[in-house]
Amino acid sequence: MRKIEMIGKTYNHLTAIEEYESVDAGVKYLFECDCGKTTIQFGYRVRKGNIKSCGCARGSYVAKANKERDTHAMTGTPTYRSWQAMKQRCINPNLPDYKFYGARGVSVCDRWMKSFDSFLEDMGERPDGTSIDRINPFGNYEPENCRWANDHTQRTNRRSNYVGL
Repeated sequence: MRKIEMIGKTYNHLTAIEEYESVDAGVKYLFECDCGKTTIQFGYRVRKGNIKSCGCARGSYVAKANKERDTHAMTGTPTYRSWQAMKQRCINPNLPDYKFYGARGVSVCDRWMKSFDSFLEDMGERPDGTSIDRINPFGNYEPENCRWANDHTQRTNRRSNYVGL
């Protein structure tokens, strides 16, 4: 195994100060963190980015990851799942329902396609017992043409019920 010289090099918040010990698993180094504390870690773990600080920065990394992953805190809710399913019906040819939506030219307005927050602002949270319904079943998913509707309303608002169009 080739030894990589780390003394004096900085990785994220840690600077290697001195070699601490060599063991079968690798070389341990004494690192100084940007905050001033020291820590002993395997060099390869610090180089790979598995360890970025003495532990002081852990909270900021977690907060940043949470913010990037879920800014609206609604992932997994019925409203969010409806938004995702609506988009997928219109853009994913691998879904069985695509033939009734995207393949027929039904689309989602740009405002909703790009932003769950915009969809939520226009539609509000999905009430229990409802799903998204296009008022005009020949139209697209857009604010003027959508509502939350129960099963009965959905069943009566089908293309097949519009005779002569």
